[in-house]
Amino acid sequence: DLKRKHDAIFRYSKSKDYVYNEQCIMPLNPERYNKEAPDGRRYFIRGDSGKKCYLDEGISPDDVWTFVREKDFRALNSMAKERVGYPTQKPEALLERIIRASSNEGDWVLDPFCGCGTAIVVAHKLNRRWIGVDINRTAYEITKGREVALDKLLIFHC
Repeated sequence: DLKRKHDAIFRYSKSKDYVYNEQCIMPLNPERYNKEAPDGRRYFIRGDSGKKCYLDEGISPDDVWTFVREKDFRALNSMAKERVGYPTQKPEALLERIIRASSNEGDWVLDPFCGCGTAIVVAHKLNRRWIGVDINRTAYEITKGREVALDKLLIFHC
């Protein structure tokens, strides 16, 4: 069978008045902007369209993120420091990018399938309030044991 090479990650809002910090999704790589316009603005020419992309305007992201550079986050290997052994664990850097783009400090972050708790750990580090929910007892045990200063961790298990 075909090997899966992607994950689908959804973000929801309870209203049409939602936070979208686009600049947090696509971090700019200033070295890429290697040309200078007469007005002094730096830009590069997009290969697929030939369009000029200016540094001060950024690039609007689409809904597929392909990571190719060393700095981009990768799937966690078995030796990664942050690995806790949960099969669907995502890298903290990925959740950080999503949470920064979708919320501001003090906002609420809900992860209704929190698994090993990466989203709530990152939300806590970014000064967001959070709610993590999971029905799986293993998820509960792993989240409870995360080596993180979650000073007000409230976990319910049925």
